[in-house]
Amino acid sequence: MINNNMSSKATIFKHTLMYEIETGVYRQSNKLPSERNLSLKHNISRSTVRQAMNELEENGIIIRRQPVGAFVTENALKIIASLQNSQTSLSVAFVIQDTAINNHLIESIFATCRQYMDKSIKMFVVFDTFKTPTLDNIDADIVVLYSCINRQRINKIKQQVNSLILLNRIDEEHNYITVDNFSGGTIMMEHLKGNGHQYIGCIGPIGNDNLSDFGQRFSGIERVCQSSGISLAHYSLALNNFADFTSACHWALDHLWHQMPEMTAVIGLYDEVALAIMNSLRFRGKKIPEDISVIGFDNHFYSQYMECPLSTVKYPAESIGVKLATFIENVKDGKSHTMQERIAPLLIDRYSVRNLAE
Repeated sequence: MINNNMSSKATIFKHTLMYEIETGVYRQSNKLPSERNLSLKHNISRSTVRQAMNELEENGIIIRRQPVGAFVTENALKIIASLQNSQTSLSVAFVIQDTAINNHLIESIFATCRQYMDKSIKMFVVFDTFKTPTLDNIDADIVVLYSCINRQRINKIKQQVNSLILLNRIDEEHNYITVDNFSGGTIMMEHLKGNGHQYIGCIGPIGNDNLSDFGQRFSGIERVCQSSGISLAHYSLALNNFADFTSACHWALDHLWHQMPEMTAVIGLYDEVALAIMNSLRFRGKKIPEDISVIGFDNHFYSQYMECPLSTVKYPAESIGVKLATFIENVKDGKSHTMQERIAPLLIDRYSVRNLAE
């Protein structure tokens, strides 16, 4: 008789092997490791391995050839896909612009959401080029729409699906979840203010939309400056500047120093801009933070490993992923479909901001 604990472990291990077959760890027609080796590798009993292998063989995913061993069948991938489709209780589409394909924040949100969500829920990505025909008929119960500002497009997608969530976008007419960018801008400026900086430059896009992430971030920066009497000069990067951040930021710094010769700190509205600012400052022979301070936003992995580790504000991607997973689970269980949340970011204080009082 099989106890429930072993049955549960066997199910987990079965899905682990299916995932490894899907991702090419074990390819179709390849031989699998022995039960003993699988037991040692995954730190489970041989009886648990054997039960999982029996189920995989019943499904036609593997075949045993005595005395040689177990092999992945030629139809394994089709069978796994069929099983997953039959077990799917809900489907979730992440719709993102193709220009954001390398955005590590989206990757982190997606991976965290997947980790904390029931595995019976199907998740997939749709890349939006604003010409993609699949967006006219998205086959999903829930759509998570990243950074879309086109209201007509938002409303059209909402009509197609049971539930729509705007990611990285504030819109009181829809479900949304985003970082609290206004608070993030406030945190950046309060940090500079607390270190005695009164003449500050800011480089980065704002656009004409005050509800965008950069627009909200800049509004938080402006609010602190206005209430504290801090002088702020801003240079807005045009879209065609993004091909060469360093050159664009080098040009932007010239304009800022022309407006404000007393400038002691520069804000990059996100880390890539802050990095380009630092490169331009080093090219000019400026030391960071001795000659001028720099702060960014996002906490990209490289920010802590730079020659002068960058002070920045951490985008709460993991928290957003967990809350998305909870919302999706609630939809699956027939609970509340409402979510309008702004997640507070966190200051990461490193070495790129000088305390002028020292």
